[in-house]
Amino acid sequence: MYDPEQISAVKRQPLDGDDNPAQITAYQAQKCAAILEAYADGQTLYRDHVNTVAQFLKTAALEAALGEGYSRPSAQSIWQRLEQLSWPRHGGPQPQPR
Repeated sequence: MYDPEQISAVKRQPLDGDDNPAQITAYQAQKCAAILEAYADGQTLYRDHVNTVAQFLKTAALEAALGEGYSRPSAQSIWQRLEQLSWPRHGGPQPQPR
């Protein structure tokens, strides 16, 4: 069995490319934050999209560290799915009209 502290220590070690800036726009960062906040505020409609945001950010980080071509799908193709979503409403779940 693996020691959790040992695994954590390995994960904290810096890697080449860790300081490279990820190529995402301010708009992309704002929309990702809005999706995460909507889900945290209880808008369960965005549950599946939280995973897509995580995939987008991890892929953008990988591409920044190693260059494009190391991940399929690319960050840009993942972004296209997020870009098609409407912006979440501010606050928690909204009551449904009758």
